Amino acid sequence: MKTCCFLFVLSVLIASSLYGQDDKTFKPYIVLGANTSQIEGDGMKGYTKFGGNGGVGVYFKIKPNWSISTEILYNMKGASGTPRDDNGNFTPVSYAKIVMDYAEVPIFISYHDKKVAMFGVGVSLGGIMRTDFTYEDNSGSNNKDPLFLKFIGSMI
Repeated sequence: MKTCCFLFVLSVLIASSLYGQDDKTFKPYIVLGANTSQIEGDGMKGYTKFGGNGGVGVYFKIKPNWSISTEILYNMKGASGTPRDDNGNFTPVSYAKIVMDYAEVPIFISYHDKKVAMFGVGVSLGGIMRTDFTYEDNSGSNNKDPLFLKFIGSMI
């Protein structure tokens, strides 16, 4: 997490210093948004986990209509709801919430058509930054599942 914060601050400083150049070939920007997500196979049907996403980016014009861009993004995903088994029956868990936050660094090349839109293609490097699985059983007890966290941690 410290590395992500360091990279975020570093990119903001670089982007702001590049913005002051006279030729304006480097252009910084901010990315902000919201999303909804689900995890296939978790028993909590539907896109019921809301999260935010955001970050900073900078693009470099290489020709009048072409640019290369990179961003540092943080994306909050997961699932929440009342789990059901494969037959649609309720499970012993009355409510569950899975949090999986990601950091990504995409790099892409874009074509700018001033009359239509901007089109781009590229690659992205990303990883899980934070996980959490909490649930409430039918007795009303709140619980955390350390096995889930250990399983996700072994995948990183």
